[in-house]
Amino acid sequence: MRRVASWVGLIVLGIEKLTGSRKIPRTRQLRFEYAGRSFKAKYNHKTGPRGGIDIVEIVSGRGSPEGRTVASIKNLEEAARFYDDPGKIFKAK
Repeated sequence: MRRVASWVGLIVLGIEKLTGSRKIPRTRQLRFEYAGRSFKAKYNHKTGPRGGIDIVEIVSGRGSPEGRTVASIKNLEEAARFYDDPGKIFKAK
């Protein structure tokens, strides 16, 4: 987690550029809405060689089940790219 702490701000700002808002519920995961769908950004130990941030779609259902992973951000360079054009990850899918 320490490794991503220095660049998680770029992800938060990218989400705000994309949606104009964000929500941090008790789960410590960033939740946001985009194009009528719900997503969350969360730390994943298995993303990249030493952990990273996954952006995962939240599907409807009890307990907010996770859907597919839309993007995995593994380093500072990818976080900067997400900040520059956060909508690009949704256009590619």
